[in-house]
Amino acid sequence: MDTTQQDPIRHWFADYAQGFADADGRLPAMQQLKYDHSLKVAANARFMATRMAWAPEEVRIGDTAGLLHDVGRFTQYAEFRTFSDAISVNHAERGYEVLRQSAVLSRLGDDCQRAIEVAVRFHNRPRVPADLAEASRRLLLLVRDADKLDIFEILDDAVRNDKVGLYPEIALHVDLKGAPTAAIIAAVQAREPVPYHAVKSLADFFVMQMNWMYDLNYPAALELVHERDVVRRLGEHLAPYPEVSSLVEAATAYVRVRGGGEG
Repeated sequence: MDTTQQDPIRHWFADYAQGFADADGRLPAMQQLKYDHSLKVAANARFMATRMAWAPEEVRIGDTAGLLHDVGRFTQYAEFRTFSDAISVNHAERGYEVLRQSAVLSRLGDDCQRAIEVAVRFHNRPRVPADLAEASRRLLLLVRDADKLDIFEILDDAVRNDKVGLYPEIALHVDLKGAPTAAIIAAVQAREPVPYHAVKSLADFFVMQMNWMYDLNYPAALELVHERDVVRRLGEHLAPYPEVSSLVEAATAYVRVRGGGEG
């Protein structure tokens, strides 16, 4: 992918998102959040790929896949007024369908197009499919990491700055005051994936995010977690719950070694 192929895709995405704006040209708050999130995931992917010395073409592909990863969120919210896949549609599958129907990737080589489609289609799966081509797998892992890195920031900002009411979908309409549930704690202790539908409280959400540390694929992602002080900030949200203090300590040590150069 060169810039003459990348730039039209970026323009298409901006125009596509703007198609969901109101008469005054403004996106609904939740869709604006997803638009901004898409730009930040693209930036995370670009930054990590550059730090890992990927070839310039690969960096552009990573940037593009990050930009498009949540393209299915726009019709999902327009049709169902929710970002909950459990009660609407799988937004990643919807995004794959949008890309196929729009043919926005049709000018790319087959391998490049396939890799971006795989990244969009499978970025939200609990586990990465085992039968992917290496180029597709590599890109998918990058997008999954880049996505998590921004979700950390979105939820932290919303809670610290009292924005959960403005963006209720980001907290999945869970109990904002409830303690972490035993099932979530047990899953994290076992380092098992935690599905979104199992989250019952905002504290559960933060515990689930603590578990994401062990699911980050690239050292560059863990380095960014360390540099951005993510675990400490998550731990502050969980401070009222001593039952998860050991999970915070374990994640802190893991990131310090894997992302902070200690070890």
